[in-house]
Amino acid sequence: MKIWKFIVIILSFHLALSALSEMEYVPNQLIFKTSEPKEITMNKIGLNEFDNFLEEKQLKNLKPVLNKSQNKYFVVSFNEDIDWENIKNLSFEGIDYFQPNYINTLFIVPNDPEYINQQVDLENCNIPQAWNYTTGNEEIIVGVIDSGLHFDHPDLQNNIYYNANEIPDDGIDNDNNGYIDDYRGWDFVDAPELNSIAFGDYTERDNDPSDDLNHGTHVSGIIAADTNNNEGICGICWNIKLLVIRAGFKSLYGGYLQDDDAAAGIIYAADMGADIINLSWGDVNFSQIIADACYYAYQRGTIIVASGGNISFDNTDIMYPAKLSTTLAVGAVDKNKNLAGFSCYGPQLDIVAPGNQIISTYDVIEEYLYQEQSGTSMSAPITAGSLALLLSFEPGLSFEEIRGRLISSVIDLGDHGFDDYYGYGLLDVSSLLLNQ
Repeated sequence: MKIWKFIVIILSFHLALSALSEMEYVPNQLIFKTSEPKEITMNKIGLNEFDNFLEEKQLKNLKPVLNKSQNKYFVVSFNEDIDWENIKNLSFEGIDYFQPNYINTLFIVPNDPEYINQQVDLENCNIPQAWNYTTGNEEIIVGVIDSGLHFDHPDLQNNIYYNANEIPDDGIDNDNNGYIDDYRGWDFVDAPELNSIAFGDYTERDNDPSDDLNHGTHVSGIIAADTNNNEGICGICWNIKLLVIRAGFKSLYGGYLQDDDAAAGIIYAADMGADIINLSWGDVNFSQIIADACYYAYQRGTIIVASGGNISFDNTDIMYPAKLSTTLAVGAVDKNKNLAGFSCYGPQLDIVAPGNQIISTYDVIEEYLYQEQSGTSMSAPITAGSLALLLSFEPGLSFEEIRGRLISSVIDLGDHGFDDYYGYGLLDVSSLLLNQ
């Protein structure tokens, strides 16, 4: 009997893993946008037709995506799973759109044996030559929307953004931005609905964007690890500030982000004055709320750099949000300047940058302080850090000006001119700074 029970448990566990690994979106949630700002009153939004629809579907909880008094974006949870195919074509007066709360994937490629000797040499991008002109400017803010940061890492002490308008831990929203005690960023993760696959810090939003996955720490170190400090690695940009925004959490299958958390993080970064935002994550599905958030940041002059995506068994196309016209899409090459085997490609690709076996900050455990990781998750922050050098060297450039400079300064790879595999070519940072 005990043996049979063990077999049943193991079989059930594997069946659960198989089903959950294919989860595309939170099954009992919807995100929606209202045409005009609304307030929630007794779990109602004040639009009769839509409120009746939510009640009919047995809503459990209704909350705003953003901590603002004037809200248009909301996420609703239901007692039962929602059949998206049966409701996706419905429309309601006063509702611009509604969508699933898609689950995005952080773009990490495991350290498989074939990658061991493929460490990327940043000389391929002429980054050391660019340091002759600038190593950064502390006025430049790079928002990293990821899994957070290990604030105690010895190589990430000098380049963290601290909100001078917020008094730490006094329980007051000193700068009146809707976030109490956000003196060093914000944690937007609140995914209690995913307790079957999530673990670590995932249940509620707070002012502690610490990393429990290491992905955000790795990305941040690539951009701006402390340099000339006799410790570990050097960052691409030595003297900028990292705005830490946590939207990614740990699960049985790796790192994930929910659309509402990620969108809120993008908007927060733009509102906090980020010059650049790095997005080392994405999904094959178009998400209107992510597109809206990226457009919001674009309108405020923020440059968004996004990972082009890692190839999956059924997709090679550039993923969202890299596919959007308001972002810069970055693919990955190896140290031989060949397209990395995992890198997505297509007509929306802007450029490529090193992304194979990139060493960076990782954990606070001594033996894991630095690790090599591969993926377009790594090529995006190399580009973001390079653009931070550009804005340090020449402040005030617009998205269009930066994109023009970026694609006209590259090292041409593949077919002459633009091609789907390398975009316009390989990032050349020295040429980027001097190509006026």
